[in-house]
Amino acid sequence: MGLLDKAKQSVEKAKDVSLDLVSDDNLANIIMVACTKQDNVNKALKTKGSIYRIHGVDIEMGIPPKVVYAIRREFGEELR
Repeated sequence: MGLLDKAKQSVEKAKDVSLDLVSDDNLANIIMVACTKQDNVNKALKTKGSIYRIHGVDIEMGIPPKVVYAIRREFGEELR
């Protein structure tokens, strides 16, 4: 087996392991917590008069897993 074949096999193995790290139930909980945080922060931003809102959530299932929030500036009617 060549070096390239070993590397490909290692990547496939890591992919399989990463899929098994988080159960479906735990992933659902992570999503619910991340989205609840988004809602709460957006309410706080609105209360403080900020023109910024979290408009997207990305969840990366790596080692370690990450939650990334995308922020954008709101304009016009969306601020009310």
